[in-house]
Amino acid sequence: MLSILSLFNVLSLSIQPDGSVEISDLFIKHLMFVVLGWVVYISLSRVNYSVLKFKQFNVLIYILTIGLLLATILWGPVINNTQRWLIFGEFQFQPSEMAKVTIILFTGCIFSLRNRVSEHILFLITFLLLLPIIAIVYVQPHGSMSFILFLLWGLLVFSIMKNQLRNSLFLLTLFFSGSTILAIFLGSYIYAFISFAALITITVFIYYAREHWRKMLFVCLAVGLLIGFFSSITWNSILLDYQKERINAFFNPVETSQDLGFNVDQSRVAIGSGQIFGKGWGFGTQSKLQFLPEYQTDFIFAAFSEEFGLVGSFSLIILYSILIFTILFYALKSLSMDFEFIILTGIAIKIFLEVFINVGTNTGIVPATGIPLPLMSIGGTSIFFFFFSLGLVQSIISNNVDKYRDVQYSHIDNDEALI
Repeated sequence: MLSILSLFNVLSLSIQPDGSVEISDLFIKHLMFVVLGWVVYISLSRVNYSVLKFKQFNVLIYILTIGLLLATILWGPVINNTQRWLIFGEFQFQPSEMAKVTIILFTGCIFSLRNRVSEHILFLITFLLLLPIIAIVYVQPHGSMSFILFLLWGLLVFSIMKNQLRNSLFLLTLFFSGSTILAIFLGSYIYAFISFAALITITVFIYYAREHWRKMLFVCLAVGLLIGFFSSITWNSILLDYQKERINAFFNPVETSQDLGFNVDQSRVAIGSGQIFGKGWGFGTQSKLQFLPEYQTDFIFAAFSEEFGLVGSFSLIILYSILIFTILFYALKSLSMDFEFIILTGIAIKIFLEVFINVGTNTGIVPATGIPLPLMSIGGTSIFFFFFSLGLVQSIISNNVDKYRDVQYSHIDNDEALI
């Protein structure tokens, strides 16, 4: 259903304001990549995924990803002052999309050893493997993608580590201690006071909740303070001007110039003009008259909402939700299989982040970033790895049908199960 909707949506963008239809090259390429994606999905679903458990295979994928990312810096063309793609004939390849899948794979491979090795050591290993990927992506420059890669890894590791209460409390300790220092450096003393009050509350609770947590508490406080100092240095010395402007435009839309928030403003206009049932397929004016920027990629959700309205956009989100929760359903069934659980959970988090950030950018609830909407946005690399990820999901499900059936009937005694 998502494939059909994406094709109809991209085809509608070929309809001109006078009603004439001109099938664009972008639609032909989009159709080609959707068909190729289905081929990849069906092919992977019939292959045994067990090869992904071998560390040699993961090392090869990791080295290939690093090599492709470095190649974009060395030989990639400069497009809009960035180097994010490799050109192969008429096609562009974006290695950072591959990096998402690579992070999920090596995290799954390494954490599948947690019954033999301490989780903290595995955490450190995956973090060290993550750093080169984030650094290279940031240099392209693609700050939003590097943040998403870090967030994908962080959410995945958090979801698979044991003792979630402890992990949540220590994450909050890191966050509030870091944000307190950062707010002081930026002169936001109200936010600093709120963060400091929350930090004191959580610190006292952890200190008296578990005695064996106290050493880790002091370590987290020290690390959090370092994060705060580093964040202030990042804001003053590392972040580029356009990245600061986007963040300022998000937090202070009234105080920033109109040009900085133009894209999001036009996106909101397009979404609002669709009202309940939309203007109809092919009748979107904001995209047709070029008022909506990047309406085929970053702001495809706004173009879709303008033509199909609240009902259409809500239905689209429902489809993504069904897909994500289905993957998580099988992930929960795979709790006894570490590798399978991690891969399924990672892919579900990946799709969720992409949908949430793209829709959030279009509606203005997150700072503007150039993240495509899975399958809907034009972009061959994004579509390819979307279907690649789902192929891995289908392969895991297909090769573990008997185990899932055993999980379903594990509460039934042998006689009833036999019947």
